[in-house]
Amino acid sequence: MPNNYLKSKIRNYELYRYVIVVILILFAYFAGRYFFFNNNLSNFVVGLVLGAVGVFVLFIIEYCINRQDSYGKGLNLETQIENKLKKLWIKYVQHIETVYGDLDFLITKGNSYYGVEAKNWAGNVMFNNGSLYINGFDNTDILIALLKHCKLVRNLKFGENPNKFVKPMLVFGYKTVVNIPQNKIKFNNNVEIIVTTIKDFDQYIK
Repeated sequence: MPNNYLKSKIRNYELYRYVIVVILILFAYFAGRYFFFNNNLSNFVVGLVLGAVGVFVLFIIEYCINRQDSYGKGLNLETQIENKLKKLWIKYVQHIETVYGDLDFLITKGNSYYGVEAKNWAGNVMFNNGSLYINGFDNTDILIALLKHCKLVRNLKFGENPNKFVKPMLVFGYKTVVNIPQNKIKFNNNVEIIVTTIKDFDQYIK
């Protein structure tokens, strides 16, 4: 099942880019038609304003492109995970909505359940002093959100059953290097979280 949320975001940012370009063209047209004066100083001021608007629009377009790229990478990784699970005949459900967003995958293997958050970010992943670092930046909030989603999904699927537990798993793309021993960490009252890449995440589904 494709991630319609990510696809919608990609389409929206594509649309934003076109709208912004049209606005810039219209602004330049009306400025050129109605706001040029015989006074050189006035023309100079209009030129500065047009230049400032142009720079601002370029920044917006760059932002839209970056957001599209980010969502596109996320969608690509989710597709890779889905294809791998299908090949291995592992049961899964995608995009389970919670009050705090969604869990990318709920995987079922026998009597075990795994909650997967996919992050297609390049770089080095480390876990030090209870915090997750990606390229040296603190991204511990990812772990907090993952645990929250796993608990909410457990409650949605099974009720608050103490005998059911959704094991949290953080899966990165091929361009990520996970520098964590055994690819497992203890976080938030010693809850075990698997941190791995798309290359070998299936090895931890047992």
